[in-house]
Amino acid sequence: MAKLREQCYHLLMRNPACPSCQQDQYVIKSGLNHSKSQRYRCQQCRRYFTVERKPHGYDVALRKQALQLYLEGTSFRTIGRLLGVHHQSVSNWITEAATALPAQVTDATPAETIELDELYTYVREKQTGSTSSSPFLVTPG
Repeated sequence: MAKLREQCYHLLMRNPACPSCQQDQYVIKSGLNHSKSQRYRCQQCRRYFTVERKPHGYDVALRKQALQLYLEGTSFRTIGRLLGVHHQSVSNWITEAATALPAQVTDATPAETIELDELYTYVREKQTGSTSSSPFLVTPG
């Protein structure tokens, strides 16, 4: 009975096999990594490894939600407050999504309605100097 109990204990408490040398006899526990996952060390090949890694970063659904909010006109800081993430993370996600877009749209179907936002540009140079209420003079030329 004691022999059977010892065999069951060995099967349940057995350390995982080393991913480098595939042996499990000389694998020992070696603390926790920064994400609190169990770390192991193979005493034969002297390598460290983690069997069950915890995922890092934010969920893909949260990133998609941030992108949707941005497309609706919400600012980075507001998105960060709403989703409980840092605004720089939101900015990085938007930049990543923008770089994934194609350089030119390949859809050639004609459109009936096009929406444009207002665009303010300077034709020549920005007028610097006095901002008094003198009338604006247009000279032919």
